[in-house]
Amino acid sequence: MGQAYSALAHPTPAVKASFPCEVVPGGIRIKTQTWICPPGGERARPACFGDNQLQIPDRSGSERLCSTCISLGRLTTTHWDSINNFREVIVKHHHSVSALIESVRGGCHFCGLLLIAWEEKCCLCQEPSGEWVGKAECNSASLHGGIKLRFQRVETKIHLTGIKVDEVQITILCGDLLPGMGGQLICTPLDTNLPNFPESCLPSGSDTNTGSPASLSRIKAWLDICTSSHPACSQADSQPPPLPTRVVAVGQKGSSRCYLVSGKKKNGYYATLSHCWGDPINRPLATTDQTLPCRQQGIEDDELPQTFRDAVGVCREIGLEYLWIDSLCIIQEQESQEDWATEAPRMGLVYGNSSLTISASAAVNSTKGCFRERLGLVFWSCPAVLFGQTCYISRYPTQQEEHRGDPGDIKGNPLAGRAWVLQEQVLSRRSIIFSKNHLIWRCPTLSTSEKYPLGIPHAPKISVDNHRLLYCIINGITSLIPKDLGVDIYTCWYRMVAEFTSRSLTYDEDRLPAIAGIAKRFGVTADDSYHAGLWRRDMILGLLWHPTCLSPAVTTKSARAPSWSWASVNCGVNYLHLLSAGSDASRVPLSPLVDILDVSDPPTCEDHPFGVTSKASLRLSGVLLAVVRDEDEDSGLSLVENGTRFANDIDNFSSDVWDLDRPAQTPLVCLPVCVRHDPYHRGIRGDGELYKASWEKSLKTGIDEFGRFNTVYCLILQTIEGKQGTYSRVGMCNIGRHKTIEISRMVFGERTSLTII
Repeated sequence: MGQAYSALAHPTPAVKASFPCEVVPGGIRIKTQTWICPPGGERARPACFGDNQLQIPDRSGSERLCSTCISLGRLTTTHWDSINNFREVIVKHHHSVSALIESVRGGCHFCGLLLIAWEEKCCLCQEPSGEWVGKAECNSASLHGGIKLRFQRVETKIHLTGIKVDEVQITILCGDLLPGMGGQLICTPLDTNLPNFPESCLPSGSDTNTGSPASLSRIKAWLDICTSSHPACSQADSQPPPLPTRVVAVGQKGSSRCYLVSGKKKNGYYATLSHCWGDPINRPLATTDQTLPCRQQGIEDDELPQTFRDAVGVCREIGLEYLWIDSLCIIQEQESQEDWATEAPRMGLVYGNSSLTISASAAVNSTKGCFRERLGLVFWSCPAVLFGQTCYISRYPTQQEEHRGDPGDIKGNPLAGRAWVLQEQVLSRRSIIFSKNHLIWRCPTLSTSEKYPLGIPHAPKISVDNHRLLYCIINGITSLIPKDLGVDIYTCWYRMVAEFTSRSLTYDEDRLPAIAGIAKRFGVTADDSYHAGLWRRDMILGLLWHPTCLSPAVTTKSARAPSWSWASVNCGVNYLHLLSAGSDASRVPLSPLVDILDVSDPPTCEDHPFGVTSKASLRLSGVLLAVVRDEDEDSGLSLVENGTRFANDIDNFSSDVWDLDRPAQTPLVCLPVCVRHDPYHRGIRGDGELYKASWEKSLKTGIDEFGRFNTVYCLILQTIEGKQGTYSRVGMCNIGRHKTIEISRMVFGERTSLTII
């Protein structure tokens, strides 16, 4: 192991432990990302900043680094020979934790990244004696002495995703730190792509807000890179698209007034706003029949709620002339809902044709604004000269970023919990997301954040990012989907349904309209017919949805959709038991045990064929097995043959609704639907096609070598009184594996024709 030490200046006197930080037993704890609001209503700042220093000083060029970090650039270039040959290089950095914090206060970009990376691994606490201690779970380590940085080339493979990594990592060493308690950064030699970001993107002392000049420069830089360097994203930019029916004309930079104008028979580039409406008390500024003339005459910026005002400002800064906001551009409060009925089916096109969707992800209503306080110094990558070579230093990805490619907008923000917003996220070509503490960029080619300007390190293949994958599928963008992924488009649909139904709707009757835009585009790509949230060509798998919540408070069934549709229940559903358990979107082999004979689906709304309600019915043929309720069984049900009940035949029965009062005399039947040939049985990756072949052979031999991988999935149906041969769905289950061959053989005998409504 090679070691080298930088010649640093003599240590400066220790800093007094008088930070206005969180008080903990025995001392204090700093937290770089904890913001406090100082007296007088001034701008918020990190908790580790002193009372007499409300913001860090602005720096530019080489002044963005402290003298200690600058000194690393003067060390011999031969250190890179050691690093490239997988030998560690350890250099001295600041002489104490206090000195590191003072450097962050002074505006050093590199030190800011080091501090936040360290805090991601352990809490930095200062005892009354002045000694610093690092604490992580049950471990505690004294941070005496100076700080050292270890540079190490690492070649490995990421667990779960299999992504190969070959990079230089920087690890913090200090005192008695245990492995895993020192923060990590990634060091990337200067890449020809990185200069695409101008110096105005680099954080400064005033970059304490996601609406700062540096933040707006990053948005413009991402947009410029996307339109000039992403062929898959920019193919629709050659000609201005048709404008929506109405748009807000925002004016030029410096304007203070905007206008609601007609977009009919006009083309132009525009942005869309995705936002939470909030509760009835905080409803956003809206256009009604009465206020339409006023909106057309002009709206002063001061009249706009903060979220709208921020979005207008972003458009002016990046040069987009028009902005579409639903509450302003669709006429509200009409008794006939005429404008809503006309515009709702077009929302998919509105977001799909938009140049950029501005997402106010952290705002619970329109008064809260897009922008949030945060310290840019601990997010954006830092350019620095290390051992004579210019490099970019960035934070190490979190597990969620590394395994799921999630830049931070999927959970934890109010907007991410809204069902209507999913359609906006999937259909938007580009999105800039203002989250609670940083900017996030999404386009078909790139999904990332301020932490990683050109992409999340170690990010998995596109197959785990269902939003991007669906966008590429419905827009015919095949260049971004590797052929070896074996992507199944219906698997992507079922993933989307699971995410959609986990989100909240103000009106349950919007369950189908809220994804109608996606369904319309998906149907064209799949060349398939749509029936109450399911697809005709994949109806067998589509029938086997599984409720995720059984509570009498939230789980009910509605007549807006047939009982066999997931849209009929007011709770979350998923298909995880039938989808790939890996990070891909491949198809799990299934063998059908029913025949779909016909789907009758009379139109309920000619202007909105993919939404509103559905009166569809399903006619199929299969084998019906007698079922009785059985309190002695874990599943609550037993199969019955010739009057005899058999234990443990039904596994994992899941009722669609909380219905303990269902009349005991109502007959139930079990309809075997398919056999799943599980390639991920108990976490072990296997060959589903091999298991399928073994099952097919067992129909003749009665012996299934891989029987433990083959499972029968069924619907539990309830007879409809007075309608012979007609049933409604009440749940689903699977059959015990000891019965798979027997049930499968029965299914290939005489079948019954039945209708499910």
